[in-house]
Amino acid sequence: MTLKSYLRAVKVAANVTKDMLAQGLYDLLKSKKLDDIFVKDICKQCNVSKQTFYYHFKDKYDLALYMYNALQTSKLAHLG
Repeated sequence: MTLKSYLRAVKVAANVTKDMLAQGLYDLLKSKKLDDIFVKDICKQCNVSKQTFYYHFKDKYDLALYMYNALQTSKLAHLG
């Protein structure tokens, strides 16, 4: 495996984890307000450690921003 292909695989794995955390927050938002959700709740929902969460995001608001940007990007992709 070349360094380039290894780095690509790491990036893909990171995106999978970020998307999993986003899905976990989305699921929690169906029954709670963002202010009532804690990082530990998101981690429990996704079965990941807080260390994993904080590797990818600063806090729950950073994750919410990631979700918002992903939604905007996907909506804009359909326009052009």
